[in-house]
Amino acid sequence: MFESVWSFLSLLLEPPWRWVAILALVSAICAATDMIMRSHPRLRSHHVAYTVLFWTLPTLIIVVAFVALPLFSSGSWLTTGAAVSAAVVGIVVFCEYHAIDPQDKIHDASRYVLNLVVYLLAFIFYVTIRQLEMETFVSVLAAWAVSALLAVELFREKGKPGVVALYAAITGLIIGETKWALLYWATGGVMGGIFLLLLFYFVTGVTQHYLAGELRRGTVLEFAGVVVLGFALVYFSRLWMR
Repeated sequence: MFESVWSFLSLLLEPPWRWVAILALVSAICAATDMIMRSHPRLRSHHVAYTVLFWTLPTLIIVVAFVALPLFSSGSWLTTGAAVSAAVVGIVVFCEYHAIDPQDKIHDASRYVLNLVVYLLAFIFYVTIRQLEMETFVSVLAAWAVSALLAVELFREKGKPGVVALYAAITGLIIGETKWALLYWATGGVMGGIFLLLLFYFVTGVTQHYLAGELRRGTVLEFAGVVVLGFALVYFSRLWMR
């Protein structure tokens, strides 16, 4: 059974079938996600310009999985990775639905899970694009686009779609510019991924508080402290492992 599944996945991972499979999966997931979100009483009258914000995270999970899995796994592990990715998509859609209404009993838990998935996916993606050794422009553009789309999920409850899109684009630009600078530094895939993740965490965290009208100097210092602590732990762990 596993050999049959693996053979099928191997076929899907070979161009041009990889892109056909990605397009088909993304289209199906976007349609299903939109239908599920519109079934919520609060979104039945909303335009697609708003519900499209719910498509980004499930879509990115599929795209990143298709790109990352062949690099870090093979055989039955690839099958397991594909199954886990599918399960995560289901969990994300479930949490997105229950995060719509602030009065929902599991709203806070759902929001926490979504945030966790966003940051984990960001880290996996940042490590992956380093391993792919793409052209500079393509690598920077990918970092900008994916970071912006991930930021959409974090910001979408904080303002109107236009405002969310603007600040998400700015976030992506910051990460993209930093990615460009990192290409000229001798940083490994994991180290570069951690660096970008900490920066993404800082920018999105501060922006969320700003959009909510809750930004204070203490908040900025708190996020900055977490980032500095993260850099310090990574730096000293590298020294210890030498």
